[in-house]
Amino acid sequence: MPQNGKSDASDGSSAIGKINLRILPFLFFVIFAAFVDRTNVSYAALPMSSHLGLTASMFGFGAGIFFLGEALFSVPSTMAARRAGVHKWIPLLMVGWGICASAMASVTGPVAFYALRFLLGVAEAGVMPSMILAASLWWPESHRARVITGITSGTGVAMVVGAPLAAVLTEIDGALDLAGWRWLFLLEGLPVIAVGLVALLVFPANPQSARWLNQSEKDWLARQMQGDAARRSEPGDDAPLPLSSHLDLLLVAALLNFSAAGAIATLGFWLPLIGQQSLGYSLGDVGRLLAPLYFVGIGLAYIVSHVSDRRQSRYPIVAGCSVGTAAIIAVSTSLGTTVTAFVLLVIASLVARCMGGVFMAAISEDMTGRIAGRGLGIVMISAAIGMFCGNWTPRKTPGAQRR
Repeated sequence: MPQNGKSDASDGSSAIGKINLRILPFLFFVIFAAFVDRTNVSYAALPMSSHLGLTASMFGFGAGIFFLGEALFSVPSTMAARRAGVHKWIPLLMVGWGICASAMASVTGPVAFYALRFLLGVAEAGVMPSMILAASLWWPESHRARVITGITSGTGVAMVVGAPLAAVLTEIDGALDLAGWRWLFLLEGLPVIAVGLVALLVFPANPQSARWLNQSEKDWLARQMQGDAARRSEPGDDAPLPLSSHLDLLLVAALLNFSAAGAIATLGFWLPLIGQQSLGYSLGDVGRLLAPLYFVGIGLAYIVSHVSDRRQSRYPIVAGCSVGTAAIIAVSTSLGTTVTAFVLLVIASLVARCMGGVFMAAISEDMTGRIAGRGLGIVMISAAIGMFCGNWTPRKTPGAQRR
């Protein structure tokens, strides 16, 4: 039975605190490691291409085929996560992509390179949908946007530490007769396999099976989840859309995710190029400038997510961030390659990142039941396509070569 207000609040605070301490860091690591292992090929590009005889177009195809594997297997992987349970599926994904990432150390030609990049995309296809499913399983809606923002901030941290980590690992060049770029793949893949195997044994299936939650904390979580479900089932503006309208929901969510992912990918590509080629900054200067901005973006995203959780407002915030990002990019484009344009692009990238956690929280609340597996997978496909387009389009512009 429900407890008095003071005791109930204490149980809630205690339960969320324990979950944040035990589940959130693991999910953060999953996203961080996935992003490191999908992007480390860019740091190995020059020596690997030289050793394997890869042309620029061959390397670009191998790097981009990752998104094809991710897009093709997003729906099957998300459905498997629902059926097997994220407590099993996430660790299995880690073992799978860790093996693919480590195996990159053994490639001897373009065919093996293409195959492993494709398989890495297949293995990572269910990562983000599984994060959303896990968040909906462990956290009530009043905390979800902040939690998902915290989880997905792993991508920003990966971008900050990716380059220096790669520099350290490639310095092992020559050890055991292995090139430095091979050590990079090997040492960034093996720890993921180890963590995945451990998680397969210890990650609890749900809050009710977590030994570190006491019964009153489990009861509080159960009441919160039941309350969320009841609110969603009531008629009114916030009720879930009827079955006949699910296609509309999928279309809107997919378009939003396509646009957001494409904008973030494009901005991530263009900012360093503009800084180096147009403003005369060195690569080190650009890195020192952008690294703290990623952390500023994480902080801003958390604040926006906090407001969204408190007000239980999702789509107006997502729409505002989307329109704001597009408007800032449009103004920046009209200014050419100037310092002002660079500053505006930085602002646009921060605004774009503010919508991520709120958007993922919204679709975790609206895509429930039978639609969740296929729906989340379809939305993630749109993100993969958006990121592919965001990375591919700049390559068509003369002088915009990836470094």
